[in-house]
Amino acid sequence: MTIDAPISHPQPRPGEVRIGDVRAALGADWGSADHLVVEILPPRGGIPSVSTLRFMSKPSGRGLHVLLACPACSEPRSVLYADGRGGLGCRLCVRHRTRHQRDARTTRYRSHGGRELDRLLRLASSRATSAGASAALTALGEQLKNTTRALRDSTLDLVTAALGAAEVTHAP
Repeated sequence: MTIDAPISHPQPRPGEVRIGDVRAALGADWGSADHLVVEILPPRGGIPSVSTLRFMSKPSGRGLHVLLACPACSEPRSVLYADGRGGLGCRLCVRHRTRHQRDARTTRYRSHGGRELDRLLRLASSRATSAGASAALTALGEQLKNTTRALRDSTLDLVTAALGAAEVTHAP
């Protein structure tokens, strides 16, 4: 049975299809569908593509869970990602990496405030609303501002020194 249903989410995730969004879109037809045709918005702009999602059962606990089948490896997955070529795949097949996995070993992340920005974004996107979480957000914001100011000041000193050296070298 083919069902065309709009997948809407309070915060759309371009380039991703999640099983929870599919369940919400299908509603009462969830149990009777064996596949679904969806339009995928690419994560960084571009032309949307149309894909057919198949459902698979995965043994879990005492029963079965219905998940999305990865078109590339045919394994059951709860999230599929746009592969940039108009298709879909799981995290392994598409080689999708999180921002932390991509940036954690770079100098920018370790020395120039990336670690603090990552912690700030994770805390801000969490559902923690206590006074402690608010204080932690404020402290991280201040720490990030201080790191940015220090980086700006050191860069300005280096540029000033380089310009001074250039003037001395090229003086008539």
